[in-house]
Amino acid sequence: PLLGTAPRGKRLFEAKEPRPFALPLCVLCAALLLLFAIVATMGGSSHAQAAFGMSFAAGLSTGVGALFVCFTTSLDRSLLAATMAFSAGVMIYVSLVEVIAVANEYFSQSYSPSLAYALSTLSFFAGVLAMAAVDSLVHRVMEKVAAHSAQTKRDGEADRAEAATTDEQQ
Repeated sequence: PLLGTAPRGKRLFEAKEPRPFALPLCVLCAALLLLFAIVATMGGSSHAQAAFGMSFAAGLSTGVGALFVCFTTSLDRSLLAATMAFSAGVMIYVSLVEVIAVANEYFSQSYSPSLAYALSTLSFFAGVLAMAAVDSLVHRVMEKVAAHSAQTKRDGEADRAEAATTDEQQ
């Protein structure tokens, strides 16, 4: 088992009552997000202002999404799975549509259009394979760390039990 796995019958996540300040804070953040989105798309702003506004809005939207945790009273694993799958889909879409197009544009400056498209697609899938290898490596390392931690804990408990038995015999 990996670190963070709860024993049977115990929950890793125990939600508390919703915080009273969470809703006004969420509304404020959403209003700021909307304001920056409007300012970033207004005519007359420079590219730097628009880029800053969009970056700020993207970061703020992450915070707004995280604030919704304040409203939960329990962990619904099916909702968590659905939202994580949705997020993964968004990231894959952005990678396929935006990043590959930009990579293709840069490769087109040095190579033929067909070779540029092939290189940008191959680079994307090489990145996917690299991340799969890193993910596998992290899981293997964490399993070993968890096993070592559990063994150390068992050894410590055995040493304490042995010391208690030795004290009782004396």
